[in-house]
Amino acid sequence: MLLALYSKSVKYAISAMACLALIYGKELKKVKDIARECRIPNQYLAKLISDLRQAHLVKAVRGPTGGVKLSRNPSDIKIFEVISAVNEPPINDMECLLGLGCCGDDDECPFHETWAEIRNKIHLDIEKKTLADFVKMKNK
Repeated sequence: MLLALYSKSVKYAISAMACLALIYGKELKKVKDIARECRIPNQYLAKLISDLRQAHLVKAVRGPTGGVKLSRNPSDIKIFEVISAVNEPPINDMECLLGLGCCGDDDECPFHETWAEIRNKIHLDIEKKTLADFVKMKNK
């Protein structure tokens, strides 16, 4: 999967969700433990968890015995939902491959058509993939 095209927020959110997927159906996991295991700054992860909670992808319980867990089965959570939860623009809205501000449908750069095809393929792949798929792929 070409997550390299996405922001640090997306990578961190997917990493945290994968960590929770590995313990799905078991216990709650503390945000500080996820942060340590995934090497994510604690405050950064706390903000991402808030976004994921608002998107109904995780449930959070406060208090000394609290923590976070997935709100549903990893096979029912699409990677696209995680990306959307952290307010990342869809891959189709990402900027020009060359980083040119002038590239668009009305003012195309030399790679416009090629990049549009690549973006569409990535978008279609990400729409199909679930968190369970990602965890399986990561553990190979």
